[in-house]
Order: sequence, then C-alpha cells, then structure tokens
Amino acid sequence: MSPEYGATMGYFPIDDQTIEYLRSTGRDAHNVSFIESYLRAQGLYRVYDGSQVDPNYSGAIMELDLSSVRPCLAGPKRPHDRVELAHMKKDFNNCL
Repeated sequence: MSPEYGATMGYFPIDDQTIEYLRSTGRDAHNVSFIESYLRAQGLYRVYDGSQVDPNYSGAIMELDLSSVRPCLAGPKRPHDRVELAHMKKDFNNCL
C-alpha cells in the first residue's frame, strides 16, 4: 500500500534495476532472460538513455459508481463462472 499518496498500489516500469534484482535474488537465469526478452518485445521495458519517448498519460479521469458494484463469487475450478452473491443460493442448488 502507498497511503502517503492515497493509493493502494503503484505501478513502476520494468528496467535494468528490476532485472538486476531478479538476478541478485537467485532467480533462474533462463527465466530472467525470458522475462527480459518478453518485456522488450512487448514494449514494456523502460530504458532511460533518451532513446525512448517519455510516456504520455492522458490525465483522463475514470469514474465508478460504487452503488453499481455487486459482490460475487467465482472459481477456483471455473473462475470465469462468476455468480453474484445474491444469486449464489439458487446457483448452488442448480449445480447439485
């Protein structure tokens, strides 16, 4: 959590420091190499040498009406079969 700036999580780009951390903490060299290759191919690897354009964040604000959020349950066997909590009893009985 990052309560000092009001967020529950922060995103940081993957860069050389991240890869070095993976190596220094004993990750398998093949896996580290695969991760780096994948991230570079996807354009998610950040290089700070001036060769990449700085990200442009639109500043758009997304709004969510919390009263429209419905609690639900899913998985573990079929996590895509999400069932609203209000319908759980009926769904459970139907599955029996």
